[in-house]
Amino acid sequence: MPRKTKDFILSPLFITIIAVILFMAGVQYYQNIKKMERLQNKIERLENNINEAKEENKKLAEELQNVDSDEYIEKIAREKLGLVKPGEVLVMPVENEDDENKDNKESKEDKN
Repeated sequence: MPRKTKDFILSPLFITIIAVILFMAGVQYYQNIKKMERLQNKIERLENNINEAKEENKKLAEELQNVDSDEYIEKIAREKLGLVKPGEVLVMPVENEDDENKDNKESKEDKN
């Protein structure tokens, strides 16, 4: 190797330039790795959302198929509307006053 090339390669300026370039490449590499991790986490969250939406869609499709059935109509009438068949008696539990007072006290304490 000629003397001038060897002197240039070993010069402090050349070594500093190479060190700066390597440092910048390392920083860029680190930033890219972090970005890839964030994107991977986002992909996983979106895939979970898609799976949840598919499950909800499946449940709604099943419910839509059952909407016209007599059992479904009766179930909704009993659960949501509180209707009963003729001759049946609707029984609703009543909370004790002590339980209500206790719940009110606990909710007031939680607020403080």
